[in-house]
Amino acid sequence: FDKMLAEAAVLEAYIKRRSNMELLCESSDTLPVKELATAVSESIEYLKLSGVLGMARINEEAVLPAESVILFYDFFQNAIENCLDSLSEMFVTLRHKGNRYTLNLVLKTDEKNFDTDWKKDEIKKYDGKISVSDDEDGTVVSLSLEKGGDDDDVR
Repeated sequence: FDKMLAEAAVLEAYIKRRSNMELLCESSDTLPVKELATAVSESIEYLKLSGVLGMARINEEAVLPAESVILFYDFFQNAIENCLDSLSEMFVTLRHKGNRYTLNLVLKTDEKNFDTDWKKDEIKKYDGKISVSDDEDGTVVSLSLEKGGDDDDVR
């Protein structure tokens, strides 16, 4: 029961934060990356109820197209749902180089079956790609997107 309750809390956090993002999109085509940081941090807090050790480092002050921020959060949630049964640790970072932003998830999990074609058409709009690799810290699942948008609106 405790495990199921913790999993329900993770889904509840996603639904709440994702809905909030949709509401914010009604007034703007962009979202601050801080919205993503808040959503990921809340999800990680609920993951701790399942015994998952987690940490996020998303310190960007950027404003991105709303669709890309939502894609990053959906990607994060999809990865969690894909491996929640065996997930023990996760470390989340958002980095950028030039106009390319990459959300990296380092996961300690037995699950290795991540879909690199997930939301392929939406990701293609941002010249994006998903990659999965293993390193000494665990499985690294990444989503990389070009910032895109009008430079006056997206900074």
